[in-house]
Amino acid sequence: MEITPIVFQEEKRSVAIEIDHSPYVDILKATNNHGLANEFAQSFKGGVNLRSLQKGDKLVLLFQQKRRLGKSFGSIKIDVSMLETAKRENYIFYYNENYYNQKGEELDNFLLTKPVNYTRISSVFTQKRWHPVLKKYRAHLGIDYAAPTGTPVRSAGNGKVIFVGTKGGYGKTIEVSHDGSYKTLYAHLNGFAKGIRGGQRVKQNQVIGYVGNTGMSTGPHLHFGLYRSNVAINPASVVKVAKSALGGKELKAFLSYTEDLKAQVHVALQSHEEPFKEEDFNGFYSLEKSNS
Repeated sequence: MEITPIVFQEEKRSVAIEIDHSPYVDILKATNNHGLANEFAQSFKGGVNLRSLQKGDKLVLLFQQKRRLGKSFGSIKIDVSMLETAKRENYIFYYNENYYNQKGEELDNFLLTKPVNYTRISSVFTQKRWHPVLKKYRAHLGIDYAAPTGTPVRSAGNGKVIFVGTKGGYGKTIEVSHDGSYKTLYAHLNGFAKGIRGGQRVKQNQVIGYVGNTGMSTGPHLHFGLYRSNVAINPASVVKVAKSALGGKELKAFLSYTEDLKAQVHVALQSHEEPFKEEDFNGFYSLEKSNS
């Protein structure tokens, strides 16, 4: 066996575009680079509530990639992503093998986008909803996910179970306390997962209960509530918490490093150069094969 080094070139590129549809779709359209679009989605997921994006908002990526025989090779590293929302610049930086915000906080997904596999959303978060049982308008401080009885319900994040039992109109309910003064509530359950009890630590995505129709409910569904400092907030909003934060000399070095990258982002914003577009090699080889 002989080991032959792979010959490749390292490139540094920038992409500056305006949002037309969504970041993922617009990156693909501008660059034809699936690896870049996927890496952006992984690095920026949850960092910004994408519902607040508007057509015309700016997106800038400074990234590194390898190229071999004219084709992108290996993984892509995005040094900095800047996504504009409501004229505010939101940054994610790659530093010491992790992604950080501009404060030097390493971000981690806090909540699952959905704690249950549902068939439809039967009620949204609102301050005024017609209650089908009470026959009057009242606030609905959560999201109702309609699903068959017995569908597993998963903890939206790491935390500690602070309530298991029956809770008035909520029926069988579980409450989980999370870091950062957050709490999640899972109501109208059919039952609880084996071993779930107050004081127990649970992990994100762990099954804690099962969809039911207990309490004041007209059909099987999960009522999912999210609270910050005991004040209800819309679970549809994206929530991120800092997993760890840089400090001291390391934070000072990070801030110095990011200032230079921010300056490069602003240069890219002023440039009118078209983004480099990857060739569709799959299509190219298919055409070659069909012509051979």
